[in-house]
Amino acid sequence: MRPFLAADKLIIILAGICATVALQTHWEYPDRVNNGTEPSWGGKCDAGKRQSPIDLYTTSSFKGEFHKFEFKNYDVSLRGTTFVNTGHSVQVIIPEDKQIEVSGGGLPGTYIFEQMHWHWWSEHTIDGLRYPLEIHLVHRNTKYANVSEAVQYKNGVAVFGVLFHITDDIYEPLTDVLNGLPSIEDKVGSTTTLANDITTADFLPADTKKYFRYEGSLTTPDCDEAVVWTVFEDTIPVTIEQVEEFKYVRKDDGAFLESNYRSIQASYNRAIIYVDRELEERNSQVQLSTCSIPITILAVLLVLRSRLD
Repeated sequence: MRPFLAADKLIIILAGICATVALQTHWEYPDRVNNGTEPSWGGKCDAGKRQSPIDLYTTSSFKGEFHKFEFKNYDVSLRGTTFVNTGHSVQVIIPEDKQIEVSGGGLPGTYIFEQMHWHWWSEHTIDGLRYPLEIHLVHRNTKYANVSEAVQYKNGVAVFGVLFHITDDIYEPLTDVLNGLPSIEDKVGSTTTLANDITTADFLPADTKKYFRYEGSLTTPDCDEAVVWTVFEDTIPVTIEQVEEFKYVRKDDGAFLESNYRSIQASYNRAIIYVDRELEERNSQVQLSTCSIPITILAVLLVLRSRLD
C-alpha cells in the first residue's frame, strides 16, 4: 500500500473540479518542446464560446469601476495544508476550516478559497505578452456545497490569475512552496504538507486595484464555462531558477511536465473589463479639491456679510 492514502482519497473527490488541476490521465498538454500539435479535448473545450485563457488588451477593454475587494483571512497561515502533484500541475488544497473568503471587486457573491496551483509559462497574456509563471487562486461561490456543484452554474467559481515576472530577487514565499517539490515531483498523486507559514496574501500582487475581469471557463477538461476571472495587472517577482524547478515535476508516463499552459482561446467579442481603482480614487480627490474652492469663497462671503450686518 502506498503512503498518503487518505490524502489521495481527498484528491480523487476534488479531481476534475477546478481550473487546470484535475487528477486525470486521459488528456494532455501539447508537446511544445517538440512542436507537438494542439490536442483536442472535446466537448465544451472545443465547442464553447466562453473559453479561457484569453489575451487581455488594455487598450480595447471596457473601463470598469467596482467596489474594493474584501479579503477575509487571507493572512492565515497555510502551514500543514496538503501539497500534491496532480500530473498536470502542483496544487495546494485549502481546508474549509481556514475560512478564507473574498467578496467585493464586482464579484457576484462571496467566494470560499479552495485551492491554488501553478502554470509554468502563463496561461493568460497581457497585450500579447506571455509571462514565465501564473498562479490560479480558485474559489467557489458560497451558494454551492462544493466546486463540483459550483462548476455547473455561471459564475459558480471565481479564479484570481496572478502573473510573475523575472527578476534577480528570490521570492521567498514561493521558495517555501518549492521546498516541498522534491518529495512529490516524481510521482503523480504524491502528497506532502507545507512546512512554512506562507499565506494566501503572499500570492496576491502588491497592487490589487488594477485588474482585468471577464467571464470564462476552467482551463482543463471539462472546460466548464462557470468562471468569473480576475487577472491582476501587477505582477510578482520570481527568479528564472525558481521557475525552472517546476519543470522537474513528472507526468503519469514519467516524462517531465515541461510546460502546462493551455493555448489562447478566441474571445468571441466577450466584454473584457479593465479596472483601475487608483485612478478612480485620484479622480475623486481632484473632484473634491475643485469643489472646495467655491465652498471656501462662500464661507468668506458669509463672514463679510455678517460683519456688514
